[in-house]
Amino acid sequence: MATSSHRGQSWLPETDAERDAIRQELERILASELFANSKRYPSLLKYIVEETLAGRAENLKERTIGIEVFGRDPSYDTNADPIVRISAAQVRHRLAQYYRNLGCVGDVQIELLPGSYVPHFRRLGSPPDAAWETQKEETATPDGAPVPGERRTKPAWLVIAGLLIVLGVLSWFVMTRWSVPDAVSAFWGPVWDASSIVVCVPGNFPTPENPTQTSGVAVPERDPGTPLSISESLRLNSITWPDATVLYSVVGFLQAQGKQFRVRRDRDLLFSEIRSSPAVMIGGPYNNQWLKRLTSRYRFTYEREEGESWIRDAENPSRRNWKVDVNAPYTSFDVDYGIVSRVWDPTIEHWVVVASGIASYGTIGAGEFLTSDKHLAILAQEAPKGWERKNLQVVFVTKVLNGNAGPPQILAIHVW
Repeated sequence: MATSSHRGQSWLPETDAERDAIRQELERILASELFANSKRYPSLLKYIVEETLAGRAENLKERTIGIEVFGRDPSYDTNADPIVRISAAQVRHRLAQYYRNLGCVGDVQIELLPGSYVPHFRRLGSPPDAAWETQKEETATPDGAPVPGERRTKPAWLVIAGLLIVLGVLSWFVMTRWSVPDAVSAFWGPVWDASSIVVCVPGNFPTPENPTQTSGVAVPERDPGTPLSISESLRLNSITWPDATVLYSVVGFLQAQGKQFRVRRDRDLLFSEIRSSPAVMIGGPYNNQWLKRLTSRYRFTYEREEGESWIRDAENPSRRNWKVDVNAPYTSFDVDYGIVSRVWDPTIEHWVVVASGIASYGTIGAGEFLTSDKHLAILAQEAPKGWERKNLQVVFVTKVLNGNAGPPQILAIHVW
């Protein structure tokens, strides 16, 4: 296995056979799990390799790559939009991980050194470059004993090469520790711009809008002036299992990404709190009072009538394809629907992320969608260009198998 760049000679292929060898190595790399599930990194790596093989390495500048690979406007601000630098760092890290874990199948190796967008090609079967030959700190006598006081001075380029290796290792460590998949970053990036996030989950406390039942927990009729008993307080100060499942997934996901957050029940969440930070709302408009206020103007919302609940499309309000008969026997429940939203709300001047479902399985599916790089990668592939910083709603369906929610499958995407 070749794990370091000094295992072969750096060279620029000159013949068709040599260029084909590089392209075959490139295809093996792109087919690996480190690149196959991404759209951004394979595009960047393939572009810089082909440009270098075509003799146009001098054109591999940040702005040119941003325009040609990522479709940026020729006048875009590279400081405000560092997509090329971030993507190149990930490509560099993944190439190192590829050779560290899988080694080289062919006789060549592709690497991307820090501070450069020009790939280096190495022939592993040839002698190492002289530049990578290690010089001994001390010379030796014929019998192997060192000659006291006689030392060779390392050339400046060797010192620089050593520094580059150290920087590369540090870059790899940082990217390994703090990097996130590109699709996850694309969805959550606008939300993560803030220093802290509030996560709002429905409570089972009665509200003025629904004084006798919330979140499916019945509240007995009682004199409003009578204090709650301890047993009533324990029962009402709880959240449902689906909401708890999604809460667990979301806060675990945020912790894994090193993000600051605080959890609030909907009845305890103050308007001043969501004015100060983005919010992740769990549940639906029937059990989370904040969602009813914040999502009523969205294209996709929930409706219910005579035991039937469905997702309403404001652009086609007569359609009821995405519906659930909530009065049907529980054993016959085989499908549920949900909505994932990420919207900039002008009222609170922050982003709001919503994980909700018609019933419990849809809510659980929404939580899985939000915290899975696999499902967000599918979204990145299917969403229209430029969705990363825009308002977004996704309608999905989840099959119910043996009482368990299946993976969420996208039905509709709305971006504005």
